[in-house]
Amino acid sequence: MSELEKTASEQAPTKPPQDMVKYLVYEDCLLELFKSCPICSSVCTVQSYTKGTFISVTQKCLYPTCLYTRQWKSQPLLGSTPAGNLHLSAAVVYTGSSFVQTKRVLNSMHLRTFSRKMHQTSLLQELKQGPTVTLGGDIRANIPGRCSKYGSYSMMDLNSNKVVDIQLVQSNEVGSSVHMEKEGLIRSLELLERSGVNVTSLVTDRRTWVEQLIQEQKPDIDHFYDVWRLCKAISKKVDAISKEKDCHMVKSWQKSIENHLYWSASSSSSEEETVAKWTSLLNHMQNVHIHKNPLFPKCLHPPSTHKRKWLKPATKPTYKLKKVLMNKHVLSCVKRLSPLYQTPVLKGFRSMIPRFAPKSVAFSYLEMLCRLYLAALHFNENSILTQANTAAGEDMVQDKDKKKDHASTEYVAELMNLLFNEVIHNPVPFVAELKEVAFPGLLCSQFVQSETTEAVAGHVSTFGCSDDDLTPT
Repeated sequence: MSELEKTASEQAPTKPPQDMVKYLVYEDCLLELFKSCPICSSVCTVQSYTKGTFISVTQKCLYPTCLYTRQWKSQPLLGSTPAGNLHLSAAVVYTGSSFVQTKRVLNSMHLRTFSRKMHQTSLLQELKQGPTVTLGGDIRANIPGRCSKYGSYSMMDLNSNKVVDIQLVQSNEVGSSVHMEKEGLIRSLELLERSGVNVTSLVTDRRTWVEQLIQEQKPDIDHFYDVWRLCKAISKKVDAISKEKDCHMVKSWQKSIENHLYWSASSSSSEEETVAKWTSLLNHMQNVHIHKNPLFPKCLHPPSTHKRKWLKPATKPTYKLKKVLMNKHVLSCVKRLSPLYQTPVLKGFRSMIPRFAPKSVAFSYLEMLCRLYLAALHFNENSILTQANTAAGEDMVQDKDKKKDHASTEYVAELMNLLFNEVIHNPVPFVAELKEVAFPGLLCSQFVQSETTEAVAGHVSTFGCSDDDLTPT
């Protein structure tokens, strides 16, 4: 939970925010008040957090016997929105002023204010404050027909499960649709680097070009493969083996294989140890629990007492499983598995995008970009939900998780207020922002349009013959 969200539930002030008197305060003069402890006068650490016109200051005393701590905020909060941000927006509209001119005046005085990218900027500021940042990246291709017109590359902070960046790539920007994922990843990493975010780890699908790109251009980033994706691929192959003749007993091992893959990745401290634990699986399924690899010499489980259908050496099921589980490509992927963070939540975001941008509908570039941003706003608002409590104050639990639940849509009210309070009355600054967006050309612009007569003359049937060739002689 962010610093701003922690203070949102505090008691509202007795005096309405719009009636309070405001002052112009310089940052250095403000932070000077928090440098010394009001209890023991010792030196304190001061941390500030800003969101638009809002600033909160956290003061911590360094004296061991004091350790005084307090938090101060410059504005009351209306829900999770700083009152100053909302009041400034309303004042500009109600006085007939121009937001462009007002923002130009504020920027010339170096007064902090908000912009159209404030939501993304606030997320990036939270990432900058953290010592390590682990991101997960994946692409969603919009496929109205046989080819992908758009590819939206999403980057998610795996600590907070919030989408921090979306890059929309059109296929003709990069030559073909197969290069959209690479371009989206490059753009997203460049944006995060410009924003000052220290990306330490990246979890993606099994793409060899991603590994090569990270090694050549971003060697300081640790690149891992997603366990969930490799587990899904292996599980499909194991399920296919179980349907073959004399291999039905493989089905009973499918869940154990999946669990062992997750355990091998999460419990290992090195790549070699991960591979050693994974390769021990084939011995375990044959009731052999002593292994030759010194990194994992024996199984850690107690001796099994229940009867189980162990696999026999030199049989068809054992041979088939060894071919799938121990091949060179799988072992190289196991070595790169992420030990802690996975990306199923990112897949959940991708599965929610069709609600805002159905694949069966063709959208323009701007329409698709706006709908992706709406999907990110909706997902981020509902990414971390607090657990409900009973009347006694205990956590409420259910036997089974509900597939459908009421989602929070507070962002809709904020967008409605923005539309009716600002956009309708003064659309000029918003139109100016849209003009700054770089739109790629239409897909048809790369082709030369021929004359109608030439197109008709060059028409051939499905058998590769013109209509004249089909005339009987």
